[in-house]
Amino acid sequence: MLEAPRAYAIELLEMSGELDDVRTRMYNWCLGFVDRAGRGLASAQERRWLDLIEQELPTIRTTLAALAKSPDAVRGIALITAVADFWIQRGPIREAMTWLRTFVDIDRMHGQLGEVDRGMAVCWMQRLRQE
Repeated sequence: MLEAPRAYAIELLEMSGELDDVRTRMYNWCLGFVDRAGRGLASAQERRWLDLIEQELPTIRTTLAALAKSPDAVRGIALITAVADFWIQRGPIREAMTWLRTFVDIDRMHGQLGEVDRGMAVCWMQRLRQE
């Protein structure tokens, strides 16, 4: 969606009180998609799934941006780590690193992540650095 229509749609959703619900549904869809894609990346149809993820990357980015504004480190880290293999294979790895840093910084301010999620984020940051 172009920026002006997107901004107008968001404004309408805010006025109707439905914005949070729509963002939650968008996040749930993205997470479900990247979970399925993760299994697809480990299959004989890896190339097809890489292409599908690339097509949906604008939606994933929009969802990540909304989570960063909310600020929701838990769901942000979950979404990034679920799609991290794509970034390793297709890039841009710097974008993945930027998103991870964003949500780790949110966690430092708000303390939302549990030990396991925080550890997962740090592990992915190290793996992305190695790539």
